[in-house]
Amino acid sequence: MVIQQVLPRAQVVQRKTQRPVQFKLTEPTRSAVRVWLGKAYRDALPVEQLPLELLINKPDIVHFSGHGDSGQLLLANERGDPVMVTGAMLRTFLKYERPPKLVYFNACNSKELAEAVVEIVPAAIGTTALVTNGAARASAVAFYNRILHGGSVQDAFEVGQCIIEALHDNSASSVLEKASAFDPRTHRLHNLPRIVARSVSPATPFHEGWVYHCRMLSCGVPIEYIPSRFLY
Repeated sequence: MVIQQVLPRAQVVQRKTQRPVQFKLTEPTRSAVRVWLGKAYRDALPVEQLPLELLINKPDIVHFSGHGDSGQLLLANERGDPVMVTGAMLRTFLKYERPPKLVYFNACNSKELAEAVVEIVPAAIGTTALVTNGAARASAVAFYNRILHGGSVQDAFEVGQCIIEALHDNSASSVLEKASAFDPRTHRLHNLPRIVARSVSPATPFHEGWVYHCRMLSCGVPIEYIPSRFLY
């Protein structure tokens, strides 16, 4: 996926006044956002390219979407031919200096795959039975929405699990496999970015149309995406 456009302005709501405030995004900031989005999304990869992509990009989350059964995941090679990949193979692919924090298998009967890779990664999600494409997609959307709103891994997993169980009348479910040292109740994969502003001048009442001099601070933004001229 190629990210072509990032809008030149952003709008945030002041926590104290609940008033919307617009910020102009400079070109260095917009470029950093485009780079971040480009790294976050990848089109379907042939199995030959998967180990190198993981090694280079070192993602926090790896999401596999496809057909799974009996501890295997159906992928494709560079010619488009189907290839069955085992949990042991995926574990080898994920075994590098900084492995993902979570692997999400959005595939049928993927519990065994989750069990296999959790020897390398802190947490992995799989399913216990056949699931429809609609249920798999709805469950994943619910999971990532909760993650992106600052929820814990446990909270996000339970929301997605309930979606699958509801849509399959409890005949299918999902499982969260985890390493012994990993606590999904307290671990968050995404901290909500915030912009904090503090007035440089003495406190004055807010008046619409006035100009205020403020000191800005961003929280929850990875340092590599902050233009160097903003770092002190």
